[in-house]
Amino acid sequence: GEDGDPRAPGLALRLFEAAAETDSPIPSGHPIAMLCAGVHYEKGIGVEGQDYEKALGYYKRACGHPDPGDSTKGAAYRRLARMYHEGLGADKDETMARRCLEHAEMYKYASD
Repeated sequence: GEDGDPRAPGLALRLFEAAAETDSPIPSGHPIAMLCAGVHYEKGIGVEGQDYEKALGYYKRACGHPDPGDSTKGAAYRRLARMYHEGLGADKDETMARRCLEHAEMYKYASD
């Protein structure tokens, strides 16, 4: 791992990003990888500091993916809602935050 740590968050992020960009085996990239990359950037895991704009971009891509799976889509919408509510990576927008929460609720009890 990095610096003697058995975990390698920087490597994990690079792998999530690669999976998010690939067209095989999932066309349009892997939506779970998009969600995970977003979390890494939002929380500053494996990178120097937090990058809310990149996180927001990955969450949007996961939400817009043609077949993300319900739990992934719900989680991505919940994260987007919080970011819009707090103005992280975008202007604070309560209307968008509410819309994202409404979408997240549609997937709350769904299973993949």
